[in-house]
Amino acid sequence: AKAGGGAWSGLAAALAAMLVALAAAPGTEAMPLEVMKREEQAAAAGGFSIPEIRSRSSERALKVGRALAERRAIMFGAYWCPYCDQERQDLGREVFEGGAGAARGPFPWSAPRQGGPAMVRYVECDARGAGAQPELCRQGG
Repeated sequence: AKAGGGAWSGLAAALAAMLVALAAAPGTEAMPLEVMKREEQAAAAGGFSIPEIRSRSSERALKVGRALAERRAIMFGAYWCPYCDQERQDLGREVFEGGAGAARGPFPWSAPRQGGPAMVRYVECDARGAGAQPELCRQGG
């Protein structure tokens, strides 16, 4: 029984040593699963562009967008970043792309105007991304 236990512990030690060696191998980088999925989706779509914003901006998101527009906010992100995409999805299409709801009259109760400008500018920081501006990202900090 001891010989069998010893063999298993030896095998476990050898596997552990292999895993440590693989993890420490030069040139290998750990990549979160979500990032890998986004990279694969971008490659399958034929380019590294940011995911489409799927929903319209809510009234609350438009209010936040207007406050950000007053401060001339810029969102620096990367096409593969799940957190960047989540922020864009939460704020909605009109905040980043403009359109109905993005521009309003002079009063908070004014009806939306058609074709307003984007409230928040999105800048792609990964040089592989569509329309990337990595130098601007470096300047922005």
